[in-house]
Amino acid sequence: MTDHLLRQPYLNLLKSIITTQCNNSSGYSFAIDGEWGCDKTWILNELEKQLTEKKENKFIIFHYNAWKNDFYDEPLVALLSVMIESLKKYKKSITETGSVSKLISSSITTLMKIVGNVVEKKYNLNPNDIIDSVKDSGKAIANIKLTKSDFNKLLPLENALNQIKDIITKLAKSAHIILIIDELDRCLPEYAIKVLERLHHICNEMPITQILAINKSVLVDSISTVFGKNYSNTDNHDRWNTFFADSYLQKFLDVSIPLPTGTLDSRLGILNGLEKNYVPYIRPTNFGQEFIKLDEEFLILFITTLINGIEIRLQEKIFKQVELCHKLTIDSGINLNQERCTYAILIYEIISCICRYVFHLSETCKILEGNENYSLVFSHVYLSSSKVTKVKYDKFNENLKNFLVSGIRNVTYTYQNYPFEIIDTKTYIMAYFLGSTKRSIDTLQNYLFDRIFEDKIFLQKYDEIMNIIIGN
Repeated sequence: MTDHLLRQPYLNLLKSIITTQCNNSSGYSFAIDGEWGCDKTWILNELEKQLTEKKENKFIIFHYNAWKNDFYDEPLVALLSVMIESLKKYKKSITETGSVSKLISSSITTLMKIVGNVVEKKYNLNPNDIIDSVKDSGKAIANIKLTKSDFNKLLPLENALNQIKDIITKLAKSAHIILIIDELDRCLPEYAIKVLERLHHICNEMPITQILAINKSVLVDSISTVFGKNYSNTDNHDRWNTFFADSYLQKFLDVSIPLPTGTLDSRLGILNGLEKNYVPYIRPTNFGQEFIKLDEEFLILFITTLINGIEIRLQEKIFKQVELCHKLTIDSGINLNQERCTYAILIYEIISCICRYVFHLSETCKILEGNENYSLVFSHVYLSSSKVTKVKYDKFNENLKNFLVSGIRNVTYTYQNYPFEIIDTKTYIMAYFLGSTKRSIDTLQNYLFDRIFEDKIFLQKYDEIMNIIIGN
C-alpha cells in the first residue's frame, strides 16, 4: 500500500527506537496511539516490511492480531499459535544451517507441545490440527475455550510461561525479537486486559521489543470498566478515568507515541486510478482568456484539501463507493461521452458520496452568498449526539468551504440582476449544485449552464443509485 500520508518520518522514528532498544536485555515496550481508522495497521505492516527487507537485519517478528483471536478465553493459546507460525516462516527465510536452524525447530516443537498438551487432554483433539486451523482465521477452533485454570490443571501456567521465556532468551541470542500487538482496542474490555496481563507475564524483563497499536481513549474506558472504576459522578470524570488508566498502563508500556494525522501527498495515488475514468476540461472566455481550468493540478488541490485530516480508511471507502456508483450509472444506460466525463463530474460525485455515505442525507450541498463571496457547504446535516460524527462533519464542511469559495462579481444588466454567475473554475463547480438557473443574456454563461444541465441528467441518476446503495 502506498504511503499517501507521507508517514515515512514516523516510521523512521519507530525504527530508530527499535534499533536503539535491540540490545536492551530487559526489553522495551511502546504503543502507537491513534484513533480508529487512522491506519495504525498499515503502519505496523509497513514497519515489519521495512525491518525485514534487508536479510542482514535479523528480526524475528511475532505479529498478533488481538481482535481476530478474542474468541479464546485464554489469549496465551492464540499468542503461542502466532509464534509457531512466525517461527516456521522465519526458518524458511534464513540461510543459516546447524545450530540456528535446530534452535528454531526445537522452539517450534516446544511451543506446540505447550498448546498441544492442554488441547489434547481437554478436548481429545490432535494438536497439529489445532495449530493448522489457526491459518483459517480460527474457524475450526472457535468453540475451543481454554482458560487459565485449564493451564493450571493440565499444564501449570507458570511452567508454560517459564518455557516460553526460555525459548525467547535463546532466540534473542541469534536475532532481535519483536512482538507486535494490533487491534487491541477493538477487543472486548475483559479480553484486552487479559492480553495486556499475559504480555506482561511473558515479556517482563525479557529481551523483547513490544509494539502495541492502541486507541488510548477507547482503552481508557475499557480499563476503567473492567476494574469497576466509575467517576461519572465526579468533576472532570474523563480526567479521572484517564489518570487511572495511565497508572495502569505504566505497568505495561514504557512510552506511548501519538500517531499524527499525516500530511496527504500532492499526487492522486489515494484515488487508486479512479481519476483515469475522467478527463480535464479547459474553457477560455469568448475573448480567448483563461476561464475554466479543470486540470490535474486543480483536481489534486481539491482532493488534498477536502480529505485533509480525514482518516485514511474512510477516504478509501468513499472513493470505492464513487467508483462503484459511477460504473453502475454508466451501466444503467445514461449516455455520457468520454469527453463530457470531466473532473467536474468526479468532484460532484465525491461530494455527493460524502453527503450520502458519511452523513446519510439525500440532499447534497448549498451555495452561501456573502457580501463578498460565494461558498459551497454541505446542506443541513442532522447530527447524532456522537462527538466523532460531529468532528467528522465539521472537518469535511470546513475543508469544503475553504476550497470552494470564490469572489462575487456584481453584474447588473439592463433587464435583469442575476443572483449567481459563473466567474471562474470554482463557481463552475458550484453551479452543479444549483437547483435551477435563470437564462442570461451572456452567451458564454448560457453555454456553461446548458452544459451543466446535460451533465446533471447523468448525475441525477448517480444520486439515485447512491441513495439506493446507501439506503437513504
